[in-house]
Amino acid sequence: MADGRVANITYQTNPDLYFALRGGANNFGIVTKFHLETHPLGEMWGGVKVYPAAANLTLSKAVETFLDNAHTDPDASIIASYSYRDGNFSTSCIFDHAKPQANPPIFDAFLALENEKTFDSTRTANLTSFTNELNSGVPKGFRQRFTTATFKNSAALQSQVIDIFVSEVNAIQGSITNRTGFNPIISFEPIFTAPREVLNRNGGNAFSPPTTDGPWMFVLFSFTWASVTDDANVLRAIENLTNRSIAAAKAKGLLTEYIYLNDAGPEQLPFEGYGAGNLQRLRQISKKYDPEAIFQRLLPGGFKLGIDGKY
Repeated sequence: MADGRVANITYQTNPDLYFALRGGANNFGIVTKFHLETHPLGEMWGGVKVYPAAANLTLSKAVETFLDNAHTDPDASIIASYSYRDGNFSTSCIFDHAKPQANPPIFDAFLALENEKTFDSTRTANLTSFTNELNSGVPKGFRQRFTTATFKNSAALQSQVIDIFVSEVNAIQGSITNRTGFNPIISFEPIFTAPREVLNRNGGNAFSPPTTDGPWMFVLFSFTWASVTDDANVLRAIENLTNRSIAAAKAKGLLTEYIYLNDAGPEQLPFEGYGAGNLQRLRQISKKYDPEAIFQRLLPGGFKLGIDGKY
């Protein structure tokens, strides 16, 4: 803790600090150990399906339908992506279901794409197998930048954001000096009510979106590239893509203020998206346990709370 003490923080002993540590990043202390409630998980069903770029509208509609109905099957999750690599655009979807049932009904909306898929790794396996599969597709040793936004559910908005993505990638891809590793991706990650309810157990969670507004879509803008000489072009494209997408969502009345902390870019202010009440509460807890703002002033990295309005 800021005063040098080593303490065991629980919901029973320090409910305010326990709340703050769940979503407050590195602003309240250095966590050396934590206990997790675990659940048995045997084999499950999932994998990746890849489709041609022209399938993006059909995929967006399937994602919209999935999210509208996701509350009926909390064992299911997806991440839909649109990406550019080696001169080509493509679209894909990661499927996961906690039960070993192939193509469960919650994914029926995606069956319209079956004849268009160019790759399919769906199978029954364990979580380690699926984790290793996704990790194998992440390029190593390249430069990378994330930014994010959170929208309400809309296939039309997804399609518009993809169009913006394509225009920004096309504007710079010809000027990239080292195309090795140039891999822009936009991912749509549906968030429905059930996971948010779990996050709110044991006194709440500053990190958790409200359960009364939604369902939501986390949108991740992710670019990887190889050379420092391309930084200016790539970073400008990411900024344009993020700002234009947010403006499109706002114009449709589909923008939320929430910014997913784990995907936020360095210029974003994720704590501002927690809501004024949660942010004020976090600042008050910080002043109680760290009155000299040690973790605000002296600990580098991460997102800060903006004590006294200073980030």
